[in-house]
Amino acid sequence: MCANTDVFLDGDFISAFASLVCHHNHSTATTVPINSGKDVPQLTHVTYPNNVMSIKDCKPLPGGVQRIVAVMHTKLHYAVMEITVDTKTIKIFDGLRYELLEWKDHVIRVMRNCILVNPNVEPSAAQFIPDTAVSETVGRSRKPKESVNGYDVIIALQRWRLERGSFLIQSDGNNC
Repeated sequence: MCANTDVFLDGDFISAFASLVCHHNHSTATTVPINSGKDVPQLTHVTYPNNVMSIKDCKPLPGGVQRIVAVMHTKLHYAVMEITVDTKTIKIFDGLRYELLEWKDHVIRVMRNCILVNPNVEPSAAQFIPDTAVSETVGRSRKPKESVNGYDVIIALQRWRLERGSFLIQSDGNNC
């Protein structure tokens, strides 16, 4: 827990940590990582995905960057998103396993900000086509729960793939 807050790992702490990790990885390479052929992701933060966006908020990815890592925040939770540009794949890593569509505004915001799709596209125009739901037992639960672990996303005449990333399953019931 942070010393000056009663909020467990609040958004400012998470954002600062991600930025420091990014800075450390970019600054400790013997050459500029992108020039050395290293696969270096672009870091972004999405705290308010529904804020009004202007064209000045949008910037294309630097040359050679093929991945975006986004730290996504809600009021009480955060998750990490990885977008792989060349395969048009989006993965959400969420220890509490929120429904993937809980993050759809965050996904579209990053795609527009990084000009992966037309920044002027209306977010409501995106179509999310679900995979077949599966019954899974997650965490400490003994009862299986129906969940959708993937969607085809059609936005601005492009087809992307949204999937649940797998890594650690959080079972303690706390925020990440």
